[in-house]
Amino acid sequence: WAVIAPNISAQWNFNLAMIESIRAAKASYEAGEISWEQTAKEMEVNVKKMFYGLLLQEESLNIQRDKLNNAKARYEQASINYKNGLVPELSVLNSQVNYENQKPEVLSAEQSFKQQKDMFVFLLGLPFGTDIELKGTVDSKFVEVNADELVSKYLENNDEVRSLKKNIELLNISLNASRFSTFTPSLSVNYGFQPIVYAGGEWNSLGDATDKGSLSFTLVYSNLIDMLPFSANMQKMKDTKQQIAQAELGLEQLIQNTEIEVHTLVDNLYKCQANIEAMMRNVELARKAYNSTLRAYNNGTQELLEVRDSENSLNQARLGLMNEKFNYISALLDLESKLNLNLH
Repeated sequence: WAVIAPNISAQWNFNLAMIESIRAAKASYEAGEISWEQTAKEMEVNVKKMFYGLLLQEESLNIQRDKLNNAKARYEQASINYKNGLVPELSVLNSQVNYENQKPEVLSAEQSFKQQKDMFVFLLGLPFGTDIELKGTVDSKFVEVNADELVSKYLENNDEVRSLKKNIELLNISLNASRFSTFTPSLSVNYGFQPIVYAGGEWNSLGDATDKGSLSFTLVYSNLIDMLPFSANMQKMKDTKQQIAQAELGLEQLIQNTEIEVHTLVDNLYKCQANIEAMMRNVELARKAYNSTLRAYNNGTQELLEVRDSENSLNQARLGLMNEKFNYISALLDLESKLNLNLH
């Protein structure tokens, strides 16, 4: 009698397509990283734009508050001038009506600003009602950039370009895997071993077992039908080739569109810079005109309408300047995001 241990066997299969599968897994992981980076950068740009937008809205609110305070001061000055006999009662009433009409506008602007701050808090992932204080200015240093140089050096950094290139790489890997799986054999290595532990009253070590095992090598081709031109497998490879061609065409179009967008953003930067410089001069002129008109009104030599027109011109110039600065920052953020670089 004898004691026979359980059968021990091992099998290893290999095909060149397995190498492509490893490459595909690696490329798929890298594509996921690109997608995650793109989403994170988009969120960062949105947060920055909303932050500067809130600063712009806060500045607009401050202008409205200044306008309300000025209206109150004119009403009080008109009352003093009326008591001194310098202006008729109608001037006092007009200035009072103008003052009272601006109060609801300021309250509405304050409520709108509060709602936007709450939205910003939500975007940051903070609990609702969290009070935040904005610190910063809608301002940025002017940068000197050349669109052609940016395109030649940094176009490949664009996340959409990187993502599409990675997808093309995945399609090519998939096509190669299909080819290897179809046209190359699979190697199968088998080894079996069943040791006899006890036989004829003697104990045998595994090395001395009477069963020395068996080793076999087998080359196996897939179903020959898959190699036929009209088979589903071959049609799948044709479809993959067509997808690659379409993706490569899309990549060319994407590169051209990105180049156009970069030139447009750079043009916007210089346009905003020129507008900002012109508007800064305009603000100074409007402020001088307003101060001159206000002094004349306080002395009773100018009508209230002239003061209001002068003040509106000043406020429009200030808001226009702030808006243009915001446009410059937005264009700069878009350009940095488009090419994955830091320009300021």
